[in-house]
Amino acid sequence: MGVSPSRGKSPALSARALRKELKYVHRFVSLSLEGLDLTELPSSLFELREVQKLGLWRNRLTTMPSATGRLENLVVLGLDGNNLIAFPAEIGMLRKLKALFANRNRLVEVPRELAKCQSLEVLSLSSNSLRSLPDDLVALRKLRKLNLSANALGRVPRCVMYMKALTFLDVSYNDIVGLPDSVRELQRLETLIAERNRLEALPASICEITRLETLNVDYNQIRTVPLDLDQLVRLPRIANHPVDRGLHIRNNPLADPLAAVVDKGLLALFDCLEGWRKLRQLQSKSISQLSTTGY
Repeated sequence: MGVSPSRGKSPALSARALRKELKYVHRFVSLSLEGLDLTELPSSLFELREVQKLGLWRNRLTTMPSATGRLENLVVLGLDGNNLIAFPAEIGMLRKLKALFANRNRLVEVPRELAKCQSLEVLSLSSNSLRSLPDDLVALRKLRKLNLSANALGRVPRCVMYMKALTFLDVSYNDIVGLPDSVRELQRLETLIAERNRLEALPASICEITRLETLNVDYNQIRTVPLDLDQLVRLPRIANHPVDRGLHIRNNPLADPLAAVVDKGLLALFDCLEGWRKLRQLQSKSISQLSTTGY
């Protein structure tokens, strides 16, 4: 990149100088101010209304100015690796924004105005200090990918269960004690990552998300699984590698004989669950017959 201002404070660059750095990448007007140790942004930046992709990764920004809302044509905004504590309310003016990356910051909250960015398809907020998300974000009906890993949530935010376009959800490393029954609402979900939490069980309703190809619940406190888990027919295998598609469950204190069955693979697990279901049905039938005969 040609811009090489002094490190730290906002470079005294005119809009003309910044325009010389605009690039056309995959039909987008793109500007990168990456890795310049900026603590604030040049005011001239916000005159560039034509910018569609803005990369501000690896600086030292603690705030984004309200003028951010003037970049009305932004489609992608990259803020990874800064020191941001919050977004300005004016972020809601970015009505064309499709992807927002703000991983590895110090965010403690997300403004409710983000719900106005209804074109948003990708929201990545990993490695921050978020404890919740505003309920208003139910309005993000086009959101397909949501990364909330490595925050301080404690539970899956309620608004997430209304984001029915989601195909990818990562809530790992959050001290979550349970997944809600309403997870069944995420019918388009293909990848659910909830590893390294404090889950003790999986809700039976998770078996209704039949598009799941990856379910990662490694490193929790799970001892058993729902009997209908074999309804997740798109799971290809018991996964061994972190990037594998499939069911990641080995690294849990699984009760016997489940642990041994899991070691034999996914088909063995599904066969075992089917057998347990049949046994339960027989037991229920026997109890029902005893009740009708008076014994």
